[in-house]
Amino acid sequence: MSTKEPWLERWKIVSDLSGGGQGTTFVVQSAAGPGLGVLKILRYQESDEARRRMFREVNNLRVLHNAGCRIPQVLGGNTEQFEDTRVPLFFVMEFIEGETLATHVSKTKGLPLTEAAALLLKLCETIRIGQKETILHRDLKPENIVIRSVPAGSPGVLEHNIVIVDYGLSFNRNEDELLTHGSETLDNKFLSLPERRVPGGDRRDPRSDVTGLCGILYYCITGELPVDLVDANGNAPHMRRGRSIREKLGDNGTTRQLEALFGRGFSVNIEYRFQSVEEFVSRLKEVMDPSARVPNQDLTVVAKRGAESLMARDRKTQLAAYKQNAEMVVDELGRLIAEIEDEIEPFALRMGNAMSAHGGNIEGYENMDANRIILISDHNNSNWVQVEYRVLVCGSQCAVWRCLFKGGGSGGAGNVTKIGEWECVMRFEGMEKPGTGAVMQDCEAIVADAVQILVGDILEAGEGKK
Repeated sequence: MSTKEPWLERWKIVSDLSGGGQGTTFVVQSAAGPGLGVLKILRYQESDEARRRMFREVNNLRVLHNAGCRIPQVLGGNTEQFEDTRVPLFFVMEFIEGETLATHVSKTKGLPLTEAAALLLKLCETIRIGQKETILHRDLKPENIVIRSVPAGSPGVLEHNIVIVDYGLSFNRNEDELLTHGSETLDNKFLSLPERRVPGGDRRDPRSDVTGLCGILYYCITGELPVDLVDANGNAPHMRRGRSIREKLGDNGTTRQLEALFGRGFSVNIEYRFQSVEEFVSRLKEVMDPSARVPNQDLTVVAKRGAESLMARDRKTQLAAYKQNAEMVVDELGRLIAEIEDEIEPFALRMGNAMSAHGGNIEGYENMDANRIILISDHNNSNWVQVEYRVLVCGSQCAVWRCLFKGGGSGGAGNVTKIGEWECVMRFEGMEKPGTGAVMQDCEAIVADAVQILVGDILEAGEGKK
């Protein structure tokens, strides 16, 4: 038999199958008997990396099958010759007759919740065993899950007949690192994960497969692809209008528990997601059997993680944190005014909250209600000069702005004039404690300017009366 097609020595091609990214596949029949298999022929025979990857895929399939995972059995092949580029690589695995989960769910428009949960728990068994054997799948999607056909009249239960196929992108953490380049990116159209699509990310993190399981559960319930962890409006898959869990299942206690599950499972930051298959299974079982719920996480850890999540994504939480540091600036201003008010006799110095702003809003900045006014006046005249400080925020950066106003005199208390424009005195990151030296220096200098402006206004008003 020609060495160009070594698979024909034992197998006869029956029909084509859809080709994967790493190889071309066919349904084949054994020359020694009636058994069917799936022949996978390496697509890029001259690529050392592709040859090593197919060798790894076959090794991983054998390890997982021997460990009791729901995957096809390897029936033959020559991948052990991956180092000899003269030999065309192939392998044959068990043919699983049936339809993919993608086909099944697209026809049913989603599965009943109990059926979807039972299916996921079975899938979790294989992923958990694989991770125990240090093997990651890395390409979980409905097209890679097959529902095995059962003979007519048999009590076919969906979750007992599922098989995970296509371990072409799998990775064994105990193998030579050369088999997977750290610069490669992995992604699929079912669920795109930031750690797998960005160069420099960790494509070998087992938590990514757990996120894939979460995506499969969402798909089974809704019939919708999760695609991205957040959309353009910042919504996770289960919260998107027209695709939400609540629209599918209604508003009830179980739905709210599922929303909490997906809220964790679809976090953009991998540190906030489920950290193991066991944790995901435990949470899913809690949702499906509320009476069986028992604490499985430390409350302080949950609270810390929740606070970090809010800090990362909730603007009100961010502004509250920024305001604490902004108040340090205005508190320091208060202490300075208390120190210098006796130094400027016969003028009076008084500080208070800026309840209403004379100068309008500063474009691009949000107000945190961390504003103060310093009023400089004279005991014998109605003129006054006011210094207003505002601590505002743009994004995650705070800025201290200052402007001068004057009023009183013959125009009355309602006659207010803005002096100059708003000036930025200093900037600081909202989550960092600010140094206040620049603001203190500015305050002393601007109070001196204000006194001179006040004296000029008083003298000018007196000259007018002569």
